[in-house]
Amino acid sequence: MRLIFDKISSLLSGMEFLISRYGGGAKGARRAFAEAVSVLIRKGPRQVFRQALSNIKASKYFGPDFSLAKPADVAEERFHSRKVAPHEHSAEIIVCIHNALDDVRRCLSSVIRYTLPPYRLILVDDGSQKETEEYLVNFSDTQNAVLIRNEEAKGYTLAANQGLRASQDKFVILLNSDTVVSEGWLDRMVQCAESSDRIGMVGPLSNTASWQSIPEVLVDGDWAANPLPEGVTVEDMAVLVAEDSKLIYPRLSFLNGFCIMIKRELINDIGYFDEETFGQGFCEENDYCLRARLNGWELVVADDVYVFHAQSKSYSHERRKKIGVESFKALVNKFGQSIIDDGVNQCRYDRAMLGIRARAKHLVL
Repeated sequence: MRLIFDKISSLLSGMEFLISRYGGGAKGARRAFAEAVSVLIRKGPRQVFRQALSNIKASKYFGPDFSLAKPADVAEERFHSRKVAPHEHSAEIIVCIHNALDDVRRCLSSVIRYTLPPYRLILVDDGSQKETEEYLVNFSDTQNAVLIRNEEAKGYTLAANQGLRASQDKFVILLNSDTVVSEGWLDRMVQCAESSDRIGMVGPLSNTASWQSIPEVLVDGDWAANPLPEGVTVEDMAVLVAEDSKLIYPRLSFLNGFCIMIKRELINDIGYFDEETFGQGFCEENDYCLRARLNGWELVVADDVYVFHAQSKSYSHERRKKIGVESFKALVNKFGQSIIDDGVNQCRYDRAMLGIRARAKHLVL
């Protein structure tokens, strides 16, 4: 009984902190308390606190300047108890870039802010225009990053191979320039990769990353975008995902290439991306996944990692669609339709991923 009382007291203290900090009037406060206590009876303290945040945000008694940024910090401090050990082996993060400077700035800023050493950053500038080129030169100088420059664009696959060939560490991460990472992302991915010698590749959860997307995968026959709810930041979502994770580490037949960790042993085993067949990008990671699996490697989702994917504006939608169709035909010619269909069905109906997607629908309620 004493334990229950302490938990309730802690919960109410946390709510009092939020209300005293942001205000909102007696009616809003009473409503938040009443609904929280109601949920407490059914669900328990942690869920109540999340519900309280939602109640306070939704209350009509609070002004337009109310933000979830500080409450999320409080939620993280109280409930994000599953810490991850810092990675020991150095990792290399390869970012291939072609214009889209705003996306690049956000991506690299998040990497610098949220990635703990040891790591090395390798930037491959694939024929970007002057403004992006100058930014990358300055960034690499100030951040001690390796910069590889192609005066003319060679396409993603060739650029990625340039970065891979320049790498040497045990873990190599290919990270799209339209992503945003959060605290602990690299440590958690390394932890997943080290959980089994059979794991060759690791990918995170995301808002839009085909079968790694949460909470939805497909909407009206197309890949879901899963925009974050108003007031919820990438950092907030990453905290919720990590807290909710059961560290299942689902095995999938395909991993999305937007953020993918590859072990050095796998690279030594099967080589680099097939730039002869998939030189312009698209399906190059599917080809790599199939080759890895055929050589006995496992592809795993680090279900405690969330990396936001903005979907790049480096190339036009029409060009991406055309290249995508051509690349898929090449993939079918290389492996056959059957093995691809079997892999897609496994990704779509994997029970572990179905459970993760179902729980994700309630993370920000």
